[in-house]
Amino acid sequence: MEKLDLSIKGGLSIKDAILIDKIAPRAQEEYNQFIGQVVRMNKLGSLHLLLTACSRNPFHSVILPFLCRVLLLEEKLKKGDKITLIIAENPLMSTIIFSILDKFNQKIPIKIKQKYPHTLLTFLGLIKFLKSSYWIVISWLWPRLTKVYKKRPKAPIVFVDNFIFPNSFNKEGGFVERYYTGYGRYLSSEQRQTVWYSPTLFGFKTLGQCIKVSIQSKKSRHNFLFQESWLTLYDYIYALYLTAVLPFKVNNSPLFMGYDIQQLLIFEAKKDIFSPSLAMAICKFRFIKNLRKAGVEICQVVDWHENQDIDKALNLGFHKYYPDVTVKGYQGHVSPSYETHKVPQEYEIDNETLPNQLHVISENYKKTVLDSCPGLDVRVASAFRFTYLYDVKRKKLVTGMPTILIALPMDIDESISILNTCSQLHLLADTKIRILVKHHPAHESHTFIKQVPAFGNDTFTPTSDSMLDLLGSISLLISSASSACAEAASLGIPVAVYGSRYGVTMSPIANDINGFLNNVFYSENQLIEFIQLYLGMSGDNSSIERDFYMDNGESTQALFSCE
Repeated sequence: MEKLDLSIKGGLSIKDAILIDKIAPRAQEEYNQFIGQVVRMNKLGSLHLLLTACSRNPFHSVILPFLCRVLLLEEKLKKGDKITLIIAENPLMSTIIFSILDKFNQKIPIKIKQKYPHTLLTFLGLIKFLKSSYWIVISWLWPRLTKVYKKRPKAPIVFVDNFIFPNSFNKEGGFVERYYTGYGRYLSSEQRQTVWYSPTLFGFKTLGQCIKVSIQSKKSRHNFLFQESWLTLYDYIYALYLTAVLPFKVNNSPLFMGYDIQQLLIFEAKKDIFSPSLAMAICKFRFIKNLRKAGVEICQVVDWHENQDIDKALNLGFHKYYPDVTVKGYQGHVSPSYETHKVPQEYEIDNETLPNQLHVISENYKKTVLDSCPGLDVRVASAFRFTYLYDVKRKKLVTGMPTILIALPMDIDESISILNTCSQLHLLADTKIRILVKHHPAHESHTFIKQVPAFGNDTFTPTSDSMLDLLGSISLLISSASSACAEAASLGIPVAVYGSRYGVTMSPIANDINGFLNNVFYSENQLIEFIQLYLGMSGDNSSIERDFYMDNGESTQALFSCE
């Protein structure tokens, strides 16, 4: 007898957490096909693919996370599990749950967390309108106050898409390249001058932050092409207008594995009304139109490609206004398989939201993409962010004091769960260990001190050392949804991946890697057992070449040189 929480962030038992991880691959496959059918059924245009409801991004849209829980309920009913109470997010989801119960002739009470979703939708729409308006004012003001708009290219350029954060410039005023690390060493000085970064500002909350980074960029030796300096007030207002229009095109839905989720899909689409992220994506499209109108010559485009709305908008803009220019998407990161949106689909080619070429960092991932989207031109390029792995030298561990590294993911709640699960590791019988904690750059150590008691005592030792130094000396890695998992596994270091109790486990390690290099734990006892078995064990590190490709600069030349 059990209570089953099917709300989006509801906690799961260990048994259900394991089951939902087994279900997830089938749910993802069905979901990809479902969204393709939605696009065709509603005759959606290219701009409609920017909508969250069509994004296939499980972090932005609740549809896939909920569908995984739908299939979880179905599997449990098939097995005859006795459920006393089901918790649903809102009435729209409870209706779908009732249809499952009817199918299995079950009568189980359902408790609804949010009883008035449409009231919440209206409230969220108002909040989003205010946020979008604030963003428009700041975005329009800062380039005009700093006159950054006066810096314009005078010759054909390589347009390079990336992100800038408030801390993207170091104390010396140099730009910290987080995305294409070290690419410049393969280019001549003349070639480097043709590269113009066109960054998306991320994490900026005030006008002062924008002004500061603008001043820093003008002092940098790099060239920057800020979209904000090319957008007019009309562009911003028009983008906001489209956020209120585009969602209403989503009206119909096919069945998902026999279940009617049409109302949930329509509701999800309407959540984009006045959405700041959707407005920003539309502005990206308008920005490229304005570049063309101004006569800016572009010989090549490099898109940091995660297949999100801004990527789709960028690709669509160049296909429309620079049809003769090759857009090269670069996926220079490691992604958990659950990040469904990062694997392109054929209908996205038809709607011109994908790049002409997609450059990935391993042959394995190339195969994954081609299996899903055989019509796309996919190539292998150097893994710029991971070339340091080739320099890592495994050190001999200090006898009697092996070291465990906990590399925390970006999600703060999951980070806290991991730390709490690991809080008693120092009590392992007959084992003296050192436990290092490296938090995500988005957070500070003090974030965890109040919420995780063990963080403030001698159990954990916070570290700011580089992964180059850490991976050369640790005995075992604990993490989740972090590229550190794949990096450690490629070096032969045992990896314990935290099994999520709130949804699908986010492991970035390839499915064909198993054993002590890829172990998922759902409880403290499972983790302790794994540590006792494999602490200090070392495997073959030959998979670096397989997982993180690096060449002599040929692929870099292909990416960053004008054709």
